[in-house]
Amino acid sequence: MANFSDKISNQLSDLVVVLDGVSDFGNIGTIIRTAAAFEIRDFVSTEENQDFFYKKTIDASRGAVFSSHLKRFKSGTEAIHHLKRQGYQIAVTTPYDSIIQSFAKIEEKPIAIVLGNESHGVSQEVTDLADIKIQIPMSGAIESLNVGVAAGISLYEMKIKWVLTMLTKKIQESIGRHLYCASKWIRLVFDAKLKEVSPFNADQAIMMMILKCDGISEAQKLAHDAGLSSVIDVHSELAPLLDKGIILQKDNFLMLSEKGEEMIAKIWSVHELSEQIAFTDLSEEEKESFIKIIGKISKNCEKVIPFS
Repeated sequence: MANFSDKISNQLSDLVVVLDGVSDFGNIGTIIRTAAAFEIRDFVSTEENQDFFYKKTIDASRGAVFSSHLKRFKSGTEAIHHLKRQGYQIAVTTPYDSIIQSFAKIEEKPIAIVLGNESHGVSQEVTDLADIKIQIPMSGAIESLNVGVAAGISLYEMKIKWVLTMLTKKIQESIGRHLYCASKWIRLVFDAKLKEVSPFNADQAIMMMILKCDGISEAQKLAHDAGLSSVIDVHSELAPLLDKGIILQKDNFLMLSEKGEEMIAKIWSVHELSEQIAFTDLSEEEKESFIKIIGKISKNCEKVIPFS
């Protein structure tokens, strides 16, 4: 049997899929592929011999099995008790004694969505332990859907409901927010330290550094690169630098003067001090790793929006 990354036993994702007796290899592959489309990679099986690496499963998943994680249990009861101990709410798909999934109330905590056997559905032992019982509304002529099709409908709608419930927490925990806040704090520290020893602020210093690297720039591009909200802001920050001859203007282009280069050299120690404050208690290895990670993030973003 192939080995799986047992990620789910150590670090649980907030949303997992439980396969309770799903046996058709093609359906399992379809569920894995569908879940991957919604960034769901962790699966729990109520069968200890569950294996994702049958050819039919791999083909139906279009290879998504290779980035998925599976945790097997001996029974449905054992699997659900394990998830509940980890703080999960359990949602089962069943047409009996259930509410239309659009009206289901989701709590602000991780969720496990249970999909049942093709013929018999979710087992009674698992259904009895469920916190939420949901169904997909259908016309009277159709009693049930293929489990792969049902998975697509339920995972789509339940993830949206779950995200809406967890929205504040998700925003606060997002990587983008952490990066933005960290960069903002570093800039504020630089600004405070710079004002202690010079007549300049962080925005002005950053514009000088950009011009040193780029050579020349138009005001609008400089405002964008310096993270200023508008051209009006950049002009108000530029005015004292132009008056003092630190930055020169020719036609619509701006450039750093020799005096400006000397000024950057003089305030560079403040920039280094600000970084030292921001990176207090971080080892050199951690700093190097951080820089490498930021570089990779930048390269990934540039694939979508080329840097100019």
